[in-house]
Amino acid sequence: MTAALGVYFPYFSLYLKESLGFRGAEVGAAFAVPPLVGLIAQPFWGYIADRTGSRGRVLTVLSFGTAAGYALLTWPKAFLPMMGAVTLLSFFSTAQMPMAVAVSLAEIAEQRTSLPFGHVRVWGTLGFFVTVLGVPPLVQALAAVRGTTEPEQFQYAFLLAALLAGTASLIALSFPSLPPAERVRMARGEGRLLVTNVPYMRVLLVVALAYAFLHGPMVLFPVYVHARGGNHATISYMWAVALATETLLMFSSAALYARFGPKLLISVGIVACGVRWLLCSICYDLRWVYPLQLTHAVMIMSLQVGAPLLVEALVPERLRASSQSGLNMVGSSIGGVASSMLAGVLLDSAGIDFVMLLGGAAGIALGVATPFLLPAARPCRDPRA
Repeated sequence: MTAALGVYFPYFSLYLKESLGFRGAEVGAAFAVPPLVGLIAQPFWGYIADRTGSRGRVLTVLSFGTAAGYALLTWPKAFLPMMGAVTLLSFFSTAQMPMAVAVSLAEIAEQRTSLPFGHVRVWGTLGFFVTVLGVPPLVQALAAVRGTTEPEQFQYAFLLAALLAGTASLIALSFPSLPPAERVRMARGEGRLLVTNVPYMRVLLVVALAYAFLHGPMVLFPVYVHARGGNHATISYMWAVALATETLLMFSSAALYARFGPKLLISVGIVACGVRWLLCSICYDLRWVYPLQLTHAVMIMSLQVGAPLLVEALVPERLRASSQSGLNMVGSSIGGVASSMLAGVLLDSAGIDFVMLLGGAAGIALGVATPFLLPAARPCRDPRA
């Protein structure tokens, strides 16, 4: 699943800008589509999963749909058809990750295993690692054979993403399904419990702001590297540094979560990412940007491990998929829409350096305030009890 994302995410903005000739605002608009669609898709699929109790089967459908969406990206060359293709992809892909988190957490709870969530999540990092390193040589070879530029060949790499996503769907299809009587289901109308859960809403606020400040620079990072004289290989090597560190931190995330607590863990991750973008804005030698990639791992551990675990402690079990979908929705959707659109406009009007500077400064300020905004990780009191 994340291996397919490693083919798509690091290079899609560069493909749109360098190969298809999209303007900065159009690139920003294309990256704003997934979070916009996610505003509908994520709560929809979360509701279906919690109402039926068949979270594994819903994950299978999402993976099949994501595979079809990646394959469709190879066709459009103009802005509007590409927006349509990204919309279809986003209807499935935006809900895939939170559903995988919900299925993983449910499996850990049901099996009463001591396996930390970080040890499960690390396999996503490894899959992303393999493809982000393997795609550039493949693209370079295709470009050499066909006598074209490298960005033009990424349309064929998207077929690889489709194959990987399809493989993930077959794996999800093999998950055992509980009998209907044993499934943990949400009753009709219980979704409103999330809206009245104040601690949960406080987590959503912090995550939404974090994505609003930090997501835009992430989307445009390939453009930043290219502006500094780098190429696709440079982007790949920088991701390798980030992912190697992320792998190590994922294995220790459970101990760090227990030792420092979710407030400090999430705060440090947001501050680290803010420092990364702030320093990128004033750094013109890519050799000094490589060490900054280490902070990406801290941010991922805080927002994609710390935040889901905090939500798991605050929300009833039967609302697991809806709560994780809501967490991803306010982050990648609400925060991501604002961040992607603003970053695209600022790219055209003020340049990539200002995008990095603004996002970094805002991220640092949010990270400092985070311990005061987040709730304590107390076990949830089930309103039905």
